[in-house]
Amino acid sequence: MIATTTLFLTFVLSAYAAPSRRQSADNGSCRALETSCAAAVKSDLSDAWNIKACIFGASCFGGQHPVDGFLAAVYSDRGESGAAPASVNLPRVTGSLFNSISTDGKTLSQQNFIDGYYSSLDATGGPYPTDVNYVIGLYEQLQDWTAFCSKPIPLQNFADYYQYSSSVSSNGCSATTTTTSSAPATTTPVISSDASCQKMFTTCIAQVDPKVSNPWSVEACVLGATCFGGQRPVDGFLSAVSGVKGVSPAPASVNEPRLSTSLFGKIATDGKTLTQQNFVRTLHIL
Repeated sequence: MIATTTLFLTFVLSAYAAPSRRQSADNGSCRALETSCAAAVKSDLSDAWNIKACIFGASCFGGQHPVDGFLAAVYSDRGESGAAPASVNLPRVTGSLFNSISTDGKTLSQQNFIDGYYSSLDATGGPYPTDVNYVIGLYEQLQDWTAFCSKPIPLQNFADYYQYSSSVSSNGCSATTTTTSSAPATTTPVISSDASCQKMFTTCIAQVDPKVSNPWSVEACVLGATCFGGQRPVDGFLSAVSGVKGVSPAPASVNEPRLSTSLFGKIATDGKTLTQQNFVRTLHIL
């Protein structure tokens, strides 16, 4: 019933929430990389930075701490229990991985990054970004954090990004140059190619408290968790929200306060049961 309702809401809301330019350019590629990474990585994520899908998936996740947010989402997708490992504690990007995406084995150019991103999607046959400028913007994020502005990024600095960017701030390129990144690190990550689901995610981030301790008192969070997907959609949704809010580790749904009766009473006609029409109407209003 839930699956049918969620599918129905896609058609109901498609006319009310046009996809953003960035969301359209992503075309679901970032989510595909996350899924591929989750399928290939070890349970403790110790080899994440030896897998191309994980490398490029972390580059497009977005949020205040994108790398740790990505790892939390992958950990949840795998159905692992407890908190996901922090990037600062994982083994660094391997030389073999870097050599597989770098032309000279020393630095990573913009073209190397573009080729690596697209080739990482070949195993699943896409979906591929619809605009290469989206991928260029992701590379510019890495340039900004490593402060290799308008230059290829050396191996050590590239590896630093994946190990330290979630825990160490960088002055970046702002003091010396102006970038035109189409996907700044503070941009809300794209978690769904469906515009209605993405809208609920964005609204949830804006309305939930700073510690993500009251998600089931916020309509957008309750509804957004129904369309996230993955093996553990609710925990995956909380991980994605927490990544943007800068909360680490992300709270597990089993430890969160239950759905508030006041919210349920607001969306249920009789305050006791939730019908399909109640569900669709609430999504339509949101």
